[in-house]
Amino acid sequence: MNRVKTYLQQELNRERLISLVSLIMALFVAGESFFPFRQLLFPLLIPTILITILFFAFSLKRVRAKLRGTLGIYLPFTLAMLLFLIALQKSNLAIELFYYELFNMGVILLIVLLQILLISTKEQLLRHRNQFFRTLFYLMTAVAILALARFGLFLWGIELPEILMPDRLLHGTALTHNPDIFILAPIATMIGLILFKFRQKAHIVLSILYHFSFLLMFYTIIWSGSSKGFLLMIILVFVLIFLRIFFLFHSSRVRNFNLIKNLNVMILVIGFSAIMGHYLLNVVSGETKERWIAGLRLDSYHFKSEVTLITFAHIRLFDHRADLQGWYDRLWGKEPADEEAVRHRIAFALTEKENVLLAPEPISFHDQTVTYRIEQISRIMDQFRGYSTHEKIFGKGLGYLGQPGVFVLGRQGEMPVNINNNYMANALLASGLLGLGVLVWLHLQVLVLFWKNRKRLLALFSLFLTTAVLYLLIPNTLFACPLLLVAIAIPFRYRTAKE
Repeated sequence: MNRVKTYLQQELNRERLISLVSLIMALFVAGESFFPFRQLLFPLLIPTILITILFFAFSLKRVRAKLRGTLGIYLPFTLAMLLFLIALQKSNLAIELFYYELFNMGVILLIVLLQILLISTKEQLLRHRNQFFRTLFYLMTAVAILALARFGLFLWGIELPEILMPDRLLHGTALTHNPDIFILAPIATMIGLILFKFRQKAHIVLSILYHFSFLLMFYTIIWSGSSKGFLLMIILVFVLIFLRIFFLFHSSRVRNFNLIKNLNVMILVIGFSAIMGHYLLNVVSGETKERWIAGLRLDSYHFKSEVTLITFAHIRLFDHRADLQGWYDRLWGKEPADEEAVRHRIAFALTEKENVLLAPEPISFHDQTVTYRIEQISRIMDQFRGYSTHEKIFGKGLGYLGQPGVFVLGRQGEMPVNINNNYMANALLASGLLGLGVLVWLHLQVLVLFWKNRKRLLALFSLFLTTAVLYLLIPNTLFACPLLLVAIAIPFRYRTAKE
């Protein structure tokens, strides 16, 4: 027994286990953009659990003391899990229909437990955070390269393996059925690059790698087919410009010299690519584009339909009078566009809101966003008003998801149940005012923790705000949101860790 204890203390030390937890977190998040990463979690989780049990079996008293001293801060998080399980139990739906949420719940529980047991100081937690962002950076750089390569090969008409093309209707650079989900991990990585790597002095080779990866993820999101991603990238460009102007006059410009230098590079490259994109789309004639397509031996149908539809969805956000045929003629010259074939090819990749972008009736940006959300809230409240007093307080479980006539948006691919609302609305309908109140309490507590430690947790604070807003716009339950779960888990441990 003493030999086992000595081996564990020497070979499986705390820092190595913390690195393993960082890897699990990164795979957990990156799996949303590339499913094989999620599959890698399975061979990692079992040995991690076994090693952890053995490692801490020799210090049970200390483990108990740590758990007693820290679990209180996780009360709203624990209640949210408990209420979800109660809502699942109250419904008549088979438990395996929610395997995705239950798996996520198990992974985040393991991550939280290991953070409590392994991390004692705030400095350790910050190193853990840095390891998470660094690992996510490498994973998502690989995903961005893979996504752009897949998109390019598809435009050349090359047959792709199923792992890269799980659905023949797959759209743009997205490697998952829902581009709005696909863009989340790249956005998290870009936040980490701006707030970590771009602020540090790095070797010229590493600096080039960071810039290259940032731009890869930027263009992967632009060409993913996600309108939300496109809008976020526009906002990001304005944020970069604002930061550059801010540091031009602020006294901290010397301290932030590295960030300013990297901002200059990003703004120049993105600005140049925007000018070139405008030139290629709007200035170059259709005949010239045809010659280029033939010269590069691109698949004419694939290339034209992908470029037309992705750019049209973006343009329609700002010009609701634009029509598909008119945009096709503007890009390629006047020739018949097979609109039905085009609709069929990307119908699965658009949410119900985005589907109106291809509708024959002009839909204004206000109608696509504000009016749509108001109507959705009205539907939710009409459904909630039909509850009894007991159901309004405690909910009626997840069984409502299987009711006919519920407005359906769905999640990634073919789902066994229809998730039609965001995680806050689903908490209200499934667990009543109690469930909604717990989630509001959870979010307020996280915001307070972040605000009190905003200087040291700025990247995680930005990550939490961005992902919370995005997930509120995507139909899902809380435990179907890995990135949000990770962003919530870390600040709780920071509060209870020692200085």
